[in-house]
Amino acid sequence: MSDSTKPPVRPKKHDPDSYPAPLVVPPLSGTHKQTIIILHGRGSNAEKFGPELLTSSIPGYGSLPAAFPDTKFIFPTASFRRATIYKRSWITQWFDNWSLSNPTEREELQIGGLKGSCAFVHEILRAEIDIVGAENVVLGGLSQGCAASLISLLLWDGPPLKAAFGMCGWLPYRSRLEEIVSGGGGEGDNDDLFEGAAGRPVEDPGLEAVEWLRFELGVQGEMDELRFREIPLFLGHGAEDDRVCVSLGREAASFLKLLGVNVVMKEYGGLGHWYSEEMLNDLVGFVRLRTGC
Repeated sequence: MSDSTKPPVRPKKHDPDSYPAPLVVPPLSGTHKQTIIILHGRGSNAEKFGPELLTSSIPGYGSLPAAFPDTKFIFPTASFRRATIYKRSWITQWFDNWSLSNPTEREELQIGGLKGSCAFVHEILRAEIDIVGAENVVLGGLSQGCAASLISLLLWDGPPLKAAFGMCGWLPYRSRLEEIVSGGGGEGDNDDLFEGAAGRPVEDPGLEAVEWLRFELGVQGEMDELRFREIPLFLGHGAEDDRVCVSLGREAASFLKLLGVNVVMKEYGGLGHWYSEEMLNDLVGFVRLRTGC
């Protein structure tokens, strides 16, 4: 299985900066103690992605709702945006992007979608934190949904979440971010890496990299610390993924470890661009270990 790539029909007056109401699945037990938010892949939506994931068999647990009976599941849907790679057809996507064989090509296409989608995800996070607390909120995604969730977490300035996960995804802007953290500087920079844009000394290259990302996406304000470092992250990837090469998942994990994030990455032989029973089993084990649920 894979994300749908057939562009859906778009209403003529649809606003690309608006997002449909998420699909919300209440806790199986009737008692809400935890929230898990999961972002779908490019071309999909909450109604297609959510029910299939929730009814997928997980050995030892049954299903995700059975594994987390006190959990509310939230499946947001991306807005319709023009997909440049599909001759500017309208498609549900968290952001526009050009090529995953060369992720640095035409990176500017990502800016508007990533900015809007991160703001949307942050709004959902804040609402759920008000209900159950950040220590009971988990964020994850599949494919482009994984990519959007990782950027959302890098830009997150609220309290640390309990855990995060991604399946068959990648990290947008990884190459540029890694250059900054490793000492290569930002785009066109000949200045000292450890001097910020405001002329102040920078003691944390990771924070400087995220500040560069905020500037690139046009996100207002500054961060005083990188909250993502306090959020344990599970990344699962099919070794035979022909949509998002497993090397992109490895590179994302490697960079995030360099940034100081506690990352567990597992690859699954024989698996393409989707999840498997084994991956879901590992994901459940990871989240249960971190949340105690």
